[in-house]
Amino acid sequence: MGGALSGLNEKMAGFLSHLQEKGFWTGSRGETVLLASQDAIRAEKILLKGLGESTDYDVQLLVGHIREVGTTFNKMEIKEFGIHIPVL
Repeated sequence: MGGALSGLNEKMAGFLSHLQEKGFWTGSRGETVLLASQDAIRAEKILLKGLGESTDYDVQLLVGHIREVGTTFNKMEIKEFGIHIPVL
C-alpha cells in the first residue's frame, strides 16, 4: 500500500493492507467503505472513496466524488471531517 494511505495503514497496524489482501477494499473507482478507526487515530470513523488508477481520473471526476462524500456526510449528520485530496 502506498501513497496517502500508507501512513494511515501504519497507524492502523496494517488493517487497510489486510482489507486489500482479502479483496474487501480495492480502491476501484466509486468503491466506498466506512470503517471504525479502532482508536488508532482521533477520528471515530474512516470513509474511503476509491478513485481507481490515477491515470484514469481528472478534476471533474474528483469533484463528483467529493460531492458524493459530502452527501454521505450530510446523511450521516457528520459536521466535522478531514479530507485528503490527491495531487492530480
